[in-house]
Amino acid sequence: MPRYATIDRRGQVDPHMLGRGTVSTETYLRGDGTWATVSATGGAQGPQGDPGPQGPQGDPGPQGPAGSPIWGTITGTLSNQTDLQSALDGKSGTSHQHFALYSSLSHAHAQSDVTDLTTDLAGKSATSHQHFAVYSSLSHAHIVGDTTGLQTELDGKSSTAHHHFAIYSSVSHAHAQSDVTNLVSDLSGKSSTAHQHFGSYASLSHAHVIGDTTGLQTAIDGKSDTAHQHFAVYASLSHAHFGTYASLSHGHAGADITSGTVGPTFLGSGTPTAGTFLRGDSTWATPSGGSGAPADGEYITFASNATLSNERVAGGSVTNFFELGTPGVVSVVREALTGDVTAAVNNNATTIANNAVTYAKMQDVTATNRLLGRITAGAGDPEELTGTQATTLLDAVTSGLKGLAPASGGGTTNFLRADATWAAPSGGGGSNPFTMVFSTINTGTNSNSVFSTVSYVKLPVTASKRYIIEGFLIYRTAIQTTGLNLAWNVPAGTTLVGQSVISNALTTASVLSNNTVASSSGAATGTVWTSANNPAHVWLLASLSTTGGFITPLFRSEVSASFATVQAYSMWRMMEMV
Repeated sequence: MPRYATIDRRGQVDPHMLGRGTVSTETYLRGDGTWATVSATGGAQGPQGDPGPQGPQGDPGPQGPAGSPIWGTITGTLSNQTDLQSALDGKSGTSHQHFALYSSLSHAHAQSDVTDLTTDLAGKSATSHQHFAVYSSLSHAHIVGDTTGLQTELDGKSSTAHHHFAIYSSVSHAHAQSDVTNLVSDLSGKSSTAHQHFGSYASLSHAHVIGDTTGLQTAIDGKSDTAHQHFAVYASLSHAHFGTYASLSHGHAGADITSGTVGPTFLGSGTPTAGTFLRGDSTWATPSGGSGAPADGEYITFASNATLSNERVAGGSVTNFFELGTPGVVSVVREALTGDVTAAVNNNATTIANNAVTYAKMQDVTATNRLLGRITAGAGDPEELTGTQATTLLDAVTSGLKGLAPASGGGTTNFLRADATWAAPSGGGGSNPFTMVFSTINTGTNSNSVFSTVSYVKLPVTASKRYIIEGFLIYRTAIQTTGLNLAWNVPAGTTLVGQSVISNALTTASVLSNNTVASSSGAATGTVWTSANNPAHVWLLASLSTTGGFITPLFRSEVSASFATVQAYSMWRMMEMV
């Protein structure tokens, strides 16, 4: 019976059908139709590439012969492998022949040598036979009636020379103005044909490219060329039926072959010989690396290799290096970390160096006026403390140690003693007995009859009390001959005894008695300097009757229409007499 080659569901020929010998991952199909190992004629074997993605599982093949024992990883020289040498001694040489058992690659057969071939051929047609009785000639033609429905389809089409004169006007037709509704009236409001719009519009002889007209290119793209045909819809009058019947010179794809052996010349380009092998690009070529990896593949190496053309030389960096100490193993190792964060070589356990964390690298404090500490009982994370919380952690002051003052208990009479207790001084309070008042602005007047109040100066007094009042004044007048009169405004029934000491230009000082009440005439200063910051001092002993209220200093000019001014920051103070 004839032996047929099988093609699996991926369209591939069973490799056992391509040649003689043992098919394995270590054998290649030679040009003489023999599966054999490749003699090492190249350089050292290149590094193994990364595994490719797993392909789909193929159909199971026929049961093969018993395989050879697996030697595993072989190291050393051939003489070191005693069992391997013995096994090799029992094998044939790479140049041995099987002429006694098998025919030469160029042998021939008569028809009678092939079982059933004569019978099979007897049932076949001659290569020159014809099917004229059943099929049309390759050069046959059809009329319209031969194609079902074609005449009906053509009847619904217009002639190539048809016109629409019954519906549309000729391209060269013309109209009179009266043919167009309202044209005459519309034209009467238009410019002459000879007017120009060169300032606003293009010349009549201007041109446009397709891109100047919006949508024109899109519209053109949707139109057919003037020389287009409808071959996609209708068949040519001289069309043939090549889609149904094969040409006399037709060929077949590999998947179409269901019997016989495919010759090596049909498997790829190039010359198939005993020294060439079928590569993955369907080319018969001599391997450049012997049994090693192809030289034109891409590999990662650790030193440049002249036998490889597309190798990528791997090198270390400041952060990583390659560890090659173990044969057949490459490890990527991380360098030790140095600086603020340290770690040993290839170790993920990191340590922050001392004094490496700056204030800027710490977390932000969540609010102002906070201290870092811990008020929660026991060990734990730092906490943000308010001032009140922080004082609970500090010691109180003692006679020997610094610290916080104890709570005062309130009041105005107790003072902190050296023994850290609050108590009233044995000699009474040490507070200022005076009520202090300042005038914060200049106050002036040019009247010599009406007293003016010094701005912002009011001293509160209580009925039936006695007070000592002092005033330290700064003043100026318009001219030297203008003096200053001082007086007081007091509650009714108050008895006054006082004195004013006012500097002037004639003597060192004028000492004048002053017991003026309300708006009565006050003490005069006489001639004074006109420059600013003239000093004056006044004191008063006031004994109040049954009416309380305020005592207010008053002043006026000695000369009508000539200004006198009490300057800002003049001061008055008052003390109650016990």
